[in-house]
Amino acid sequence: MIVMEGSCAPEVAIWEALSVMGLYDGREHSAYWELRKLLTQDWVQENYLEYRQVPGSDTVRYEFLWGPRALAETNYVKVLEHVARVNARVCISYPSQSNNI
Repeated sequence: MIVMEGSCAPEVAIWEALSVMGLYDGREHSAYWELRKLLTQDWVQENYLEYRQVPGSDTVRYEFLWGPRALAETNYVKVLEHVARVNARVCISYPSQSNNI
């Protein structure tokens, strides 16, 4: 999502994308436990993500950026290649739907 949003993603966009996968804020998940804590604390502490208040926002809003560890371990091209591979598999899995994309 961060790559798709242009190097920083609004928190609301992250939650919308996760909800499509059945992952919701405030609901424990068997593999991810408390998702908000994982994103805003654990991965921030491990430097995979940065979580900050949007500068100059009238109402308090937050956004996610890649952290230094994520930048060191991968790059935008690798992420985009992965997204393309995943999307290609989805189209192959649902051939009748791929014509509508």
